[in-house]
Amino acid sequence: MSALRIRIPLVGTGFAILLLAAGSSIPAPAAAALTPSWITEGGQYGAMYGRSVSSAGDVNGDGYADLIVGAYLYENSGYRQGRAYVYYGSAAGLPTTPSWIAEATADDQGFGYSVAGIGDVNGDGYSDVAIGRALGSSQQDGHVWVYLGSAGGLGATPAWEESGVLGFGEIVVGAGDVNGDGYADLLVARSQESGGGIWIYQGSPGGLSHTAALTLGTKFKSIASAGDVNGDGYDDLIVGLGGLCTSCGAAEIFLGSAAGLSPTYAWSVKELNVGGHADNGYGVSVAGAGDVNGDGFDDFLVGASRYDSNNLTDTGRVFLYYGSAGVPDVYPEWVFDGNLTSAQIGTAVAAAGDVNGDGYADILVGASWFDYGTATQGRAYLFYGSAATPSPTPDWTVAGDQALADFAVVLGSAGDVNGDGGADIYVSADQYHHTQMYEGRAFIYTSSLVGVPHGPVVSGLALAPPSPNPSRGPTNLSYSLPARGRARLTVHDVMGRTVAVLVDAFEEAGPHAARWEGDRVPSGVYVARLEFAGHVETRRIAVTR
Repeated sequence: MSALRIRIPLVGTGFAILLLAAGSSIPAPAAAALTPSWITEGGQYGAMYGRSVSSAGDVNGDGYADLIVGAYLYENSGYRQGRAYVYYGSAAGLPTTPSWIAEATADDQGFGYSVAGIGDVNGDGYSDVAIGRALGSSQQDGHVWVYLGSAGGLGATPAWEESGVLGFGEIVVGAGDVNGDGYADLLVARSQESGGGIWIYQGSPGGLSHTAALTLGTKFKSIASAGDVNGDGYDDLIVGLGGLCTSCGAAEIFLGSAAGLSPTYAWSVKELNVGGHADNGYGVSVAGAGDVNGDGFDDFLVGASRYDSNNLTDTGRVFLYYGSAGVPDVYPEWVFDGNLTSAQIGTAVAAAGDVNGDGYADILVGASWFDYGTATQGRAYLFYGSAATPSPTPDWTVAGDQALADFAVVLGSAGDVNGDGGADIYVSADQYHHTQMYEGRAFIYTSSLVGVPHGPVVSGLALAPPSPNPSRGPTNLSYSLPARGRARLTVHDVMGRTVAVLVDAFEEAGPHAARWEGDRVPSGVYVARLEFAGHVETRRIAVTR
């Protein structure tokens, strides 16, 4: 494998391409051991367990992240009804027995084809989840259900549901807060195969509105929240158009604002502008990455799974773009590709969260067609963020153990399911065979932290333990500086996204204090991060309800 630290002008501008080849000097990232700690299966022929997986956030307010898994072809005394499972986190991690189950009551629903943790849509401090369906034959068969979190966990009945055209609900995504009102918003979409379409429903003290704040007829291959790429306080949306037609692959970003999400894109890169051959699949996968380089702007990923590199066919390539004030640069800061024909690196891309607890967001890449001893086992790669760029080579990787199981088609951050301060990772294989054919399987790889490396110790620089911790409201943060200089104190969620900037100014040497209003965020694990003179100190904060 190889990766490049690059600044590539668009093809046709005439500028040179600058490459930093594998083996060049890049600071080593902090280490964290990742071990498979949890495996669950569909337990039924053809259930397709793991077709959709997402962090559920913290639905019961205990400070541990929870996980939701869909099995859209599960049958319970019926035909293709579908089911969704939620597993509540704890100090011991996730249980193998579901903590909560919901299923369709009628045949041919495909309930659980899409699942998502969508944040806190009503501002009660508990994370909520959305579930969509995929099957049915009439033109009004689309449907989405939302279940609200509480101290007792998710409710037994949906608090919000909405019907739509055929395919409505094939995709559900937590949109973040696109209008900056403090309530999480929901994105519902249908795939381009069903005709395309995007609907945004905004949160409020009463929950989600039943009237879409924005409807777009956009056709797309992939879609995700981009986080806040321009630092204006509003979350943004990224859409990928890879594979829709020959030479029309692209990625586009729609910016949030006080009025909500813009109906027109503010940033776009076409597949013909990134090199390689036509129909390279640019935009087949997209994801918000969190703040990979710690500059206060969220970054984003685009996959091109059919990209040819190193004189090999369909190796695939992944592009990382950094956020910035205004509109992000169209030039990628880093790319990763392969040296194996038809591996299709970039089939999936995702934010990993902050796996090693260093205050930088990490990233995941999936290659579902990677061959490793057995044909098309699939492989997942993890790269740590840093003040520079991700490493040229993966910091961790795992391969599937069964051919054609779709391992790493779906992957992402599970949040911190065991409260150790590092984000954990999920990977699924929805066509996995064990006791049943195509039952599907999901895996959790937990981060085991034994202290976060900070580099050389700086005498007089310290970030004291937060107080109170765990916290049900505001949290006090004390720190000291060894000399006068610019200090930056921020708070991040375990996805690596900046949730608060407490200090960003020149300060005198000596002790200082700041206060974080943690009562305004959903429960879960957060990281306080102090930067001074190139050095970083971090502290974990648990927010409970």
